[in-house]
Amino acid sequence: MGLEGPRTSWTESAREASAVDSSAICVTGEPRRTRHEAVATCGVDGFLRVWDFEKAPDRPRVSLAHNTAVVCCAWFPKAPKLVSNSADLAVKIWDARDGACLRVFNGHTDV
Repeated sequence: MGLEGPRTSWTESAREASAVDSSAICVTGEPRRTRHEAVATCGVDGFLRVWDFEKAPDRPRVSLAHNTAVVCCAWFPKAPKLVSNSADLAVKIWDARDGACLRVFNGHTDV
């Protein structure tokens, strides 16, 4: 389903994430602070997914849900957390390890 063999660059991981998550509109790589770099995708299906292509190349490690399309996602620089923004103007902060929603900001108007 994905690329074969070890990833030699973030670009290969991002390409693989786009290939396995057809709804992806944004792909972002985890800051290089761990041995197993993760990639997050978010998309029109309302999900933010975290992928670990070394351990499970054919399925996301976690799938995190919004109510509408997720238009943007980014990693926290020094923590295993993600922030995402959806079309319903909700901004959510997630624990990327277990998928727990840590905080929700609703009604954000400055997109």
